[in-house]
Amino acid sequence: MTFRPGTNPDDAQTVLKTTRDSILNNPEISERTRQALANPRLRQQFADLGQDIPPPQRQTIEALAAFQKAEIEKWQPLMKLAKQKTD
Repeated sequence: MTFRPGTNPDDAQTVLKTTRDSILNNPEISERTRQALANPRLRQQFADLGQDIPPPQRQTIEALAAFQKAEIEKWQPLMKLAKQKTD
């Protein structure tokens, strides 16, 4: 998988910004992605890279948005103290 120059592939916001709504909201793509993420071999490959795959109920755009919101709320005060910009 390749990402645009200047983006961080670990940043979920990057994925959302660079992915079209027609892909994100496509039920067939979502289902096939969940099926792929259930594959033990793929799960092991991600684990070998130090990546955790969330449980199926958290593999939705809504769950990702809720997670991002919670993370922003959690870390934003510290970022402000450190005078770091948050988007």
